[in-house]
Amino acid sequence: MTRYTPLGAILTASLFSMGAWAQSTVLEEITVTAQKREQLAKDVGIAITTFSAKQMDALGFESSTDLIAYTPGVSMAGDIGGQRAIFNIRGVVQNDYADLAEAPVAVYVDGGYLASTQAQTFGLYDIDRVEILKGPQGTLFGRNATGGLVNTITARPTEETEGYFELTAASFSQFRLEGALSGAFSDNVRARISFLVTALK
Repeated sequence: MTRYTPLGAILTASLFSMGAWAQSTVLEEITVTAQKREQLAKDVGIAITTFSAKQMDALGFESSTDLIAYTPGVSMAGDIGGQRAIFNIRGVVQNDYADLAEAPVAVYVDGGYLASTQAQTFGLYDIDRVEILKGPQGTLFGRNATGGLVNTITARPTEETEGYFELTAASFSQFRLEGALSGAFSDNVRARISFLVTALK
């Protein structure tokens, strides 16, 4: 005896599976402070690429320069055989690599400006998000943001006690140890401590 599956049941099952797929692939909404106030990234009227902590962890980011490979319009420049790497946004970059020279792409960490080009390469650990703004940002971020801005925001202290610990070891003597501990000391005082130890021979 031949049995037939109703067309309605097939369509219903297909629509259900498509709905589940759409929910699993929805892009994460990221709150940014690119214009000195909290906004959703999609509401910011400038060219911006953002990375959340989950995205950076999934992509395996370990250094600030790892952002370059996943950011359109951004490339890397440097000297000393690659020991010093700086951001090049849309072709705007510093070609004077003296220690006192400041790059036209500003780099901030928690609101603090990193003036030295050597400071633009740093480890990414215990980060909340990174915002890369393309184009002149001098109105809000000063004269050294002609090409754009890389804004890094670290994770904030939490009310509940939490933390993490990660150890990575690989061939060629690669070693990376990072962790963080966060919590409240009292009703008005919160603190967070984090660390990163790396070794590569």
